[in-house]
Amino acid sequence: MTLILMARHSETNWNAERRVQGQSGASLNAKGISQARELGQLLRLNANVSAIVVSTLARALETGLIVAEALKLPRIYSDPRLLECSFGSLEGKPLTEVDELCDRYFADDGSYITYDYSRWGGEARQEVLARLNQCLGDVEDFFGKSASVILIGHSHAFCTLLVANSLAPERIKRQGIFSSYILKNARLHQLPIRR
Repeated sequence: MTLILMARHSETNWNAERRVQGQSGASLNAKGISQARELGQLLRLNANVSAIVVSTLARALETGLIVAEALKLPRIYSDPRLLECSFGSLEGKPLTEVDELCDRYFADDGSYITYDYSRWGGEARQEVLARLNQCLGDVEDFFGKSASVILIGHSHAFCTLLVANSLAPERIKRQGIFSSYILKNARLHQLPIRR
């Protein structure tokens, strides 16, 4: 069985400002660089990671490069299927504003099962989940069943995947879809792949 570790990219200024990033490009800030170094050291001491696969967005690429340096891995792999969910015109807006907008359209207490941002030019849950599942299958096929791979990507996309695999709460607290169950920057999560 392939061991898949997932980590959200390290902090950007938009994270610190609590803005929706989506597929907008943002580089790591100083705290984010430090978080990536800490993640790399944690992995170096506690995991036998054989490969790193990252989203093609700058914040994930930068995190992956810093982690690869700590692990002394000669390269990272990038895959656009690990991109964050597209939020369309909601990108760049404060989380509180997006929470209020989304509360009008989504299930009573928000959900990683029912979201659909297409009304704002973004993606629906099924689109995100389909590309992530395809990526996971390809990662296992490419690296082999005995590999330990870390995926570095994004909170909303990874939460969608975790919920779909019954590894996270399906419902989100009433505080809003973005406020209550967000993967923290540069934190590890494990996703066992069974095929």
